[in-house]
Amino acid sequence: YRTKNPAATVSARWTGQIRIPANTTRSICLNSDDGSYMRVNGIIVTYNYNQMDQQADRCENFTAGSSDTWYDIDIAYPQRDTTEVTPFISLTFSEGSNPAVFVPLTDLRTIPGTIKQPSSAY
Repeated sequence: YRTKNPAATVSARWTGQIRIPANTTRSICLNSDDGSYMRVNGIIVTYNYNQMDQQADRCENFTAGSSDTWYDIDIAYPQRDTTEVTPFISLTFSEGSNPAVFVPLTDLRTIPGTIKQPSSAY
């Protein structure tokens, strides 16, 4: 996520699942310019929700068995600093010594029945 509208504060939360391919270990990482938190399968990977400055990647390794494994994931991001030009949050992964890349949309999904409509129009 990245926006070029620094005039407004932004908060986002995403709850769903992330796929780890069969027989693979992936290091799942979250990076943001302000605070954020990420929990994967109940494990708190990062919790710097009250920070106001860019935070280094926080990562945790997850391994799939002989078949693809979907892990529950919960991410929250509050953009509080209205003076920043481009607020951002990124979800990346790496395997072995390979460089980190963004998690592809094919490896993310919502949990059926959990999508809620906003209470008012924007």
